[in-house]
Amino acid sequence: MERTKFLVATHIFLLDWEKILLYLRKWGSQDSMYNLIAWHLDGNESPIDATIREVKEEAWINIKRKDLNFERVAYSPLWDGREYIQFYFSCRNWSWTIKNMELDRCYGMDFFPINNLPKNITPYIKEAINDYINTINYSEY
Repeated sequence: MERTKFLVATHIFLLDWEKILLYLRKWGSQDSMYNLIAWHLDGNESPIDATIREVKEEAWINIKRKDLNFERVAYSPLWDGREYIQFYFSCRNWSWTIKNMELDRCYGMDFFPINNLPKNITPYIKEAINDYINTINYSEY
């Protein structure tokens, strides 16, 4: 039997009081759906390093390693046989003003009350946020 080869992604809960930053996708199967800022790891890159890099690339904010908190991990098998391990971090402290740096991939970003999310949110992201609220550190979906 062949060993599994996981794809690895990271997501971030950027929190401002009781609000969370969501990213409105502009491409693919989740076009016009809200998501967390997320990405795949590059080679030889840790989940924390990927988070710091991508938040700056996508939202033009600077996060320090000490300001990231690990929140949860999820296992996600896909319909096509690929498998994901997804890390979720939270952050309440950053520098610079949030700015959409990926106009070709993102309609915009905004903060929403964490207990009143928009209807057009990707289902697994809604589940991840609910798990975060309920301090569930591991899930499979």
